[in-house]
Amino acid sequence: MCTRKNVAVQLIKTLQRRPWPGQAHFASTWYEPFDDLPAIDLAVCYGLGRAGAFLSTPGDVDLLPKVLEAASRFEKAPEVAEMELLIRGQEAKPLWE
Repeated sequence: MCTRKNVAVQLIKTLQRRPWPGQAHFASTWYEPFDDLPAIDLAVCYGLGRAGAFLSTPGDVDLLPKVLEAASRFEKAPEVAEMELLIRGQEAKPLWE
């Protein structure tokens, strides 16, 4: 529908890993983000690979340079299988169910 109406899609929570479990927070986001560079690279490149979409950066000053670095290396979107491995390996969970 967005393509048909020539409207961009804003991607938010691109680095979201899961709701915070009962641990100390290492980022100022209200969700637990991916924090290792390979995971951040995959998440950012997946978002950048979506036609007609753009990324909103996370609201954490320590994550922002990692996102910008990942974006500078973007060549193509990862395959769905790579994203499924990321989700399983990082025990990612939806923020809303």
